[in-house]
Amino acid sequence: MARAAEEEFLGKKLNGVTSDLQQATEIAGAYLGLVGMGDELFSWLAIGSRIDGLKALRPKINELLKDQMAQVKQLLQEHAEFVHKIANQLLKQGDLTGEEVEQIYVRLYGRNRPEPYEIKQQAFGVSHAAKATENEEESDEDSEHNPLVELSTSFENQ
Repeated sequence: MARAAEEEFLGKKLNGVTSDLQQATEIAGAYLGLVGMGDELFSWLAIGSRIDGLKALRPKINELLKDQMAQVKQLLQEHAEFVHKIANQLLKQGDLTGEEVEQIYVRLYGRNRPEPYEIKQQAFGVSHAAKATENEEESDEDSEHNPLVELSTSFENQ
């Protein structure tokens, strides 16, 4: 998201988002190559190496990340005034709590923020938001289990 904001509001790419891009690449790779959420039934575990799996999936990972970047840019354009208000307040205060961000939104739009947007995977023509909702309902007793956190933790440890 930082890179999308830099491109949208500054008109250039800066080099401060390297770790964000690395993490997004790792998560997209895990999404597609470890848990089989792409259009192929493929797991890099079958070929024995995360690195080989990332290489094999590079075009699809790139496609997914470009699609997500486009969606973030769209959201930034739609809410540019909100982003600017937050930036101005950050310049004044240095940091903001979630409640303070919510207050800025309410002052600007006269209502609470809407529920999070549906995550769309346009690159593969599939929306996983409905599946995620179904899975959450099926595993209420397992609510503390978060596979993305586990995936991201496993990448940090490698």
